Amino acid sequence: MNIIRLTIITLASSWILNAAEPRPMPGYFPSAPDKDKPITEYTHSDVLGCIGTRELLAGHKFAEGKLYEAGLKANWPGAKDATKIDAMLQLVLDTPVDIELGELNGGFTNVRYAIREVMDVTATAKVDALVRIVAAQTDPIKTARAKTFAAGLFEEFLDPRLLAYEKERLDDATVVGDRVREGDSGNIHDIVTARRVSRNIILLHLERTLGMTIDKAPFRIEDEAAGCAALKAWLTTHWTEISTKCAEKAAVPNRQLPTVYSTQWDARP
Repeated sequence: MNIIRLTIITLASSWILNAAEPRPMPGYFPSAPDKDKPITEYTHSDVLGCIGTRELLAGHKFAEGKLYEAGLKANWPGAKDATKIDAMLQLVLDTPVDIELGELNGGFTNVRYAIREVMDVTATAKVDALVRIVAAQTDPIKTARAKTFAAGLFEEFLDPRLLAYEKERLDDATVVGDRVREGDSGNIHDIVTARRVSRNIILLHLERTLGMTIDKAPFRIEDEAAGCAALKAWLTTHWTEISTKCAEKAAVPNRQLPTVYSTQWDARP
């Protein structure tokens, strides 16, 4: 399934570049701390700076013992404080509205990486932080970005609260893409809306992530608005069943989690 998301896309493929190519660090992203600063004194910005810097100075505390993120998880007091997720995510959300999309996505990618590899709190505490940061936004663009980021972690945590952000967008007719292909009488435009993207994501999660068998026909009809409304109604009716499935899947021992990546830039001079 082709999914178009123009707000946040945390796919590592967009960051695979030749190691020799210069990767200037975006202005909003924090630098790594001084190499001798104790990890016990790191701030959330220091943590992101370490994760996002391609080559640190020799002898840097972050690399001590070659523990890297594991060293942060074990030795950084903030790793046990879920509010540090709020702080890291807010740092990225506070970027300028017109920031280049790749630079923005790189920051979100690193927050996601830190949530998985650094934060030593329960899954519920992590989702609580995501829900909390969404609720704290007062700017519509920041709210939308926070919801998209949180919804993108549904497969990670299997928490219905995150799927609910996709459910909300089933009412959103905003155009987010235009796929053009050649036709016999000229170019054919395939307009993609936010609700269409969310419909596809939700159906994918229901079938592949949760293993539910559903009849998709009522939702993939020519009248997109009606199909999305029908799916929203179906979700409301079946929300208890979906929540049960989430709990069952989350409880599977050694469940395979989505791969996470970090985005690394050149250290500032």
